[in-house]
Amino acid sequence: MTSVYPITIFDYPHWCLGVLAMDPIAEGTVDLIQTDNDLFSYLYDHNRVNAYGWSAHGVLFDPFDDESMIFNGGVRCVWGGYTEDPDEVFRGDHCKEKIVLK
Repeated sequence: MTSVYPITIFDYPHWCLGVLAMDPIAEGTVDLIQTDNDLFSYLYDHNRVNAYGWSAHGVLFDPFDDESMIFNGGVRCVWGGYTEDPDEVFRGDHCKEKIVLK
């Protein structure tokens, strides 16, 4: 089950409580595809640990009037890698999110 909530900003770590207090604007089932170009990196001679993400597509419904909506969404990330600094071993990921609900 997929639910889409209105966009808002909550302070971490309390964002879950904020979202759970809202009513979703759409719900339903979507097709989810995960992509990861190094999911089985141990099978290769080279290390391709950089890009991953997911995409989802499907028909969702307004929970109040049962109107159908087309959902397209996804996240694409690039792994930041390691640093030479022992105090900052991991650089962090760079991600872009996109959600379209029509």
